[in-house]
Amino acid sequence: LISTREDNFTDSTMILTAIDNNNVGLINKAIMNYNLTSPDSKLGREESLVGVCEGADSNYVETQYGRYWHGYLVWLKPLLFLFPASTVQLIIGFLDLFLLVFVCAQIKEKVGNMDMIILFISLMIINPLVIGLSFQLSSIYIITMVSLLILCNKNGWIIAGDNFIFFFDGIGIAVAFFDLLTYPLTSWGIPVAIMLILNKKNRYNAVRITLVSFVSWMMGYALMWTCKWITADVFCDSGMIKEAIGQLFLRSSHSNQMTGQRLSVLKTWYNNICAIFKWPYILLFLCFVVILIIERLRYDK
Repeated sequence: LISTREDNFTDSTMILTAIDNNNVGLINKAIMNYNLTSPDSKLGREESLVGVCEGADSNYVETQYGRYWHGYLVWLKPLLFLFPASTVQLIIGFLDLFLLVFVCAQIKEKVGNMDMIILFISLMIINPLVIGLSFQLSSIYIITMVSLLILCNKNGWIIAGDNFIFFFDGIGIAVAFFDLLTYPLTSWGIPVAIMLILNKKNRYNAVRITLVSFVSWMMGYALMWTCKWITADVFCDSGMIKEAIGQLFLRSSHSNQMTGQRLSVLKTWYNNICAIFKWPYILLFLCFVVILIIERLRYDK
């Protein structure tokens, strides 16, 4: 993920799926998630969307994207019915900003300024300014922030009796339902870090909480996603399980079938790390170091 770029390709796919009017039956349409695509392979999803909106789609073909639940359609369809896409972007952007301010205020109230600043810097690296302009990138962000709000207000219940297992299981299910495989692990990593901060007295349980919460999140995520493949095969005889497994191997392979380029694990890590080595993030890190030094000096006094 290049954190200063909007995901226009996926946003166009989401809108095309939301406005599709294919008469194939309600169940089939809901499961297979059809959208119109230009037969010209040189045109991207953005150009396909422009063609549909301008009525120049007479030769377009229906394609399906049934590997995912496309849960975003629950809110995107009614919003696009009421407002143009640019207004929906503003609504999502304001919601993202509100959640950022509200969550930081809650963290400050619960654990103090220092942890709030750490959370704020972490969220700045994700870049909520760009996320607020993207339908797709906002899904994980909103799920993560809502999870933090629940955690701040229901921490006692969540940590008691191992209820955090169900909490993270629910997060994984929500991610599999709403997201199109962007940066899903964020919805586990940030909440589990905040939960450990909120329960500093139980540090001896930190390793167990981290491992169990991840397994719980992963089970909810994987099982919910797998259920979509099974549903598509049972109701639509689509061969979705075979297609999904093939895509899984393709996305996790070390070669690009289009260019023939081979990618090593180290090269992948290097490219992702370099993506955040830009001057705004370096400045944020330096500010964080200064704050740490100031807080340490105040503590020593």
